[in-house]
Amino acid sequence: MSDIIQTSEREPEQQVQEPKRNTHKPLWIVLAVVFLAAILIVILILARKGKSRQPETVDIDQYLTVTYSGVNTKGTANVEFDTDAFQKDYGDKIHFTEDGKQMAMLWGYSDSLMAEYIYDNCVDGYYDIQPHSDLSNGDTVTLTWYLDDEDDEYGIKYCLDMIDADISYTEKTYNVSGLPEAEAYDPFEDLSVTFSGVNGYGTAEMDASGISKDGVKYSIDKKDALSNGDTVTVTFTDASGEDPTDYLMSRYGMTPSSLTKQYTVEGLQEVQTFNPFDYFDITFSGKDGQGIANANFDRMKALGINADECSIKVPITQNFFLKNGETVTITFRADPWTTGSGDTVDWFTRTHGLIPDPLTKDFTVTGLTPRQ
Repeated sequence: MSDIIQTSEREPEQQVQEPKRNTHKPLWIVLAVVFLAAILIVILILARKGKSRQPETVDIDQYLTVTYSGVNTKGTANVEFDTDAFQKDYGDKIHFTEDGKQMAMLWGYSDSLMAEYIYDNCVDGYYDIQPHSDLSNGDTVTLTWYLDDEDDEYGIKYCLDMIDADISYTEKTYNVSGLPEAEAYDPFEDLSVTFSGVNGYGTAEMDASGISKDGVKYSIDKKDALSNGDTVTVTFTDASGEDPTDYLMSRYGMTPSSLTKQYTVEGLQEVQTFNPFDYFDITFSGKDGQGIANANFDRMKALGINADECSIKVPITQNFFLKNGETVTITFRADPWTTGSGDTVDWFTRTHGLIPDPLTKDFTVTGLTPRQ
């Protein structure tokens, strides 16, 4: 009997798997961790930010330079602030406070203009340098600060409250050097003095249009009734009539070589005598016994005399009553209405260099209409 081994076909037994453990943490735990981490990061950032924004202390002295202008004995001390260097060094370090930023914007400042703000509001006006004028090489000047006025509500205290920075400073002394010597110049070089008119009646005129310097003036001691050979003196002063040396040294760095200059009168026209009756004609008009004398002065133009400067005068007893055949004395005179002069010789001598002589001449009356 053969051994027959029978095997029964049994379905393999299913393995029972144990439930897997949940390896994920609950969501609330994850969120809590993230939240705490975020808080930690913010705290670290704020801490770092707070540490980096600690008020800067700026040594303002290193950005100030004292320079000198003018000339020796009349120098001036000037304080300059290097805004470029300050902005480069502190432009990223100093900022406006939250309250100060709005006010700064109203004033036209931003962080990029911090250097200008610092100088305009926290530096300029809070220092003094003495002495600051009339300086000579070798003098000592002192730069003094006035940044400690706690009562200055709208001054330095207000300025510093607007920024996250403090300012340090020290009083310093400086030695004056480098002032050049004043340059001497002739103040009369560009002044023109001319003379015109008649000898004995000449006039002096000054032309200062060529003078390029302001605040100075010239005066002359005599300008009328001049004769050839006379001397006149011109004086150079400042606008107040005082010695201009200090003013010129301070303003222009120059010193006048002299303050007065004499000029000799020359070129005045010499006086000549002329007979006025050779240059005008007399005629008579009207009725006999009621005649008048007439003069035509057109030929006076040959002497450079205008006709309206001249007139004649007839004796009052004969004026308007002239008769044929009678003699009348005609007087030549400067017309009183146009010249305003009552002295004929003085007028024509002073204005034309001509002395009229004679002033009178007799004429015989002719040409009047006979009376009916």
